[in-house]
Amino acid sequence: MARVLLTRTAAQGAPFERALNDLAAERGMPKIQVDFAPMQLPRTVAPEYSLFSLVSLAAEGAFLWATFTSANTVRSCAELFGTSFAWALRDGGTRIACVGSATARALREIGLEPHFMPEKQDALGMLAEFPTEGANPELGIPESLRKPQNTPESAALGWDDMLSAQASVLVFEGANARPTLREGLVGLGFRAVRAVVYEMVPATASVLEAGEISCVNARELIAGAGIGSNSAAVDVIVATAPSRLKELVGENPNPERIPPVAAIGRTTARTCGELGLRHRTADSPTPEALALAAVELLHSA
Repeated sequence: MARVLLTRTAAQGAPFERALNDLAAERGMPKIQVDFAPMQLPRTVAPEYSLFSLVSLAAEGAFLWATFTSANTVRSCAELFGTSFAWALRDGGTRIACVGSATARALREIGLEPHFMPEKQDALGMLAEFPTEGANPELGIPESLRKPQNTPESAALGWDDMLSAQASVLVFEGANARPTLREGLVGLGFRAVRAVVYEMVPATASVLEAGEISCVNARELIAGAGIGSNSAAVDVIVATAPSRLKELVGENPNPERIPPVAAIGRTTARTCGELGLRHRTADSPTPEALALAAVELLHSA
């Protein structure tokens, strides 16, 4: 039986498992075993003055757009701000941009309807299609807003300019998010204001649900999956984020000891390339596209 390791929880990975085995059945392949190893789990940050200041400013119309790049981001916003969050964005006329369909569903669950979602569901896709109406190419991001973390200072400086310019984008994201979206928005003529609402923490055995594999066990499983190994091998890794892939294989893996990787998008694929890993990029982050990339890797093995 072929074996695939997915860097998601069992609940999040259930649609992928169904899509994978439906595709396998269509192609006359035996059932494929899926191991769920989330590697990292999102944890909402502690409430901070700066975050609540940003939402208050949104209610006053300070931001032209708010961006969301994952369902985790949306869930953390709901946990931090409660039902007032959707009201604040709607009341301030803030338009909602999201990276893809899963994020859109999470937004609708809290009462926000996306105004923009790119065809190519990643940060680069957002930038390629992002509406530039209202942007001001002469604007630069204030130095005070380049801070990597939320601070009272970053919330207190530059707001008068933002309220008058109406070219500011509130970027909700995780602590380990790459600056691709923020820097790209600045290049389009927006002021990108970062709001960190969650961080990723290692998925230890004590916080996992039934049927999920801890970081330690997942690494041990991969260690036995190299060429010539006599242990039950993982045939394909399905990586759903660069940070989760690095948590699994390390910063300097031996490519010959790592199974090929089905990457959820271009950012994860770029990390595969940096690590020297064999990989294939899914056409989109949907369960069906990920399943297709995994099956193609199984066929090419």
